[in-house]
Amino acid sequence: MSIVRHIVLAALALLVVAGCIRENRDDCSGDVYLHFIYNGDGDTDIFPDKIECVGMYVYSLDNSSFHSEYTFDKNDLAELQGTHLMLPPGNWRLVLWGNAAERSMLDKNWGTGHIAEPGYFDGSNSYSGTDSLYFSTIDITVPETLVDVNETCYFESSHIKMYIKLDGFADMVDVSTGECAEIVLYHEGSAVYTDFTNTPSEDVCEVIPEIFPDPDDPDAYVLFYNVFRFDEDDPDSKIVLKFKDGRDLYTVSLKDFIDRYNIRVNDRNEVIIPIRIFSTGTGVNVVDWDIVNVDPGFE
Repeated sequence: MSIVRHIVLAALALLVVAGCIRENRDDCSGDVYLHFIYNGDGDTDIFPDKIECVGMYVYSLDNSSFHSEYTFDKNDLAELQGTHLMLPPGNWRLVLWGNAAERSMLDKNWGTGHIAEPGYFDGSNSYSGTDSLYFSTIDITVPETLVDVNETCYFESSHIKMYIKLDGFADMVDVSTGECAEIVLYHEGSAVYTDFTNTPSEDVCEVIPEIFPDPDDPDAYVLFYNVFRFDEDDPDSKIVLKFKDGRDLYTVSLKDFIDRYNIRVNDRNEVIIPIRIFSTGTGVNVVDWDIVNVDPGFE
């Protein structure tokens, strides 16, 4: 009697699985295992050094719609540099953003997905530099047989780091607040957003990063900020230093600066552009800034 009962139960289980696959696929899901890797500009995985959190957005390619989203924090990624999720049979697109935090907001709708600073979405048009963003996307198919899917998500950079030192501007400090009282730095020609293919927008904006006193140099200020990727030959990417009353003080063409100091941008993931702007008392000069030994505490 016991043997007959087991046979019946096994047959019923097979019927349930068959019904799941053939009739109502919404009631069954396949296992999807993802591994996250970021090699930067080499062959060694440096994901743990560069990416502290990941937001993942899942889209159905079968009906062109948003399906679900997941967030993995630093602890999650330390435990498992990837994830396991369940998806119904079908064709799926996964879009992943690394390090999207307080300086990032998303439009996650199918076909219009993009990421930008909050000022873009709230209409304030206030931009001070984006997060140190990384991007990955992958298309997968979960088969009707529910065979496990194992894939690797390779990340790439979505930002460029700007390290700027303003040297010899001590006379412009507000001694009561310690802030730079007379000048403002504008990064002109920065993409407003990057879409869900990691393509920067043609629409541009002015980024106005915060200026900090240099803790190691009483005559200097420093700026550490990120912008979305830009082409090294873009003539519209500029650093403009102005007095707060609107008068121009100095303009740096990033194209010319990149050419002069042989900085690689287009074929690199990890890009740092270090600029030293210093006042001579009678004028302003610009050189590259040796940041090998600089630890700005900024990612």
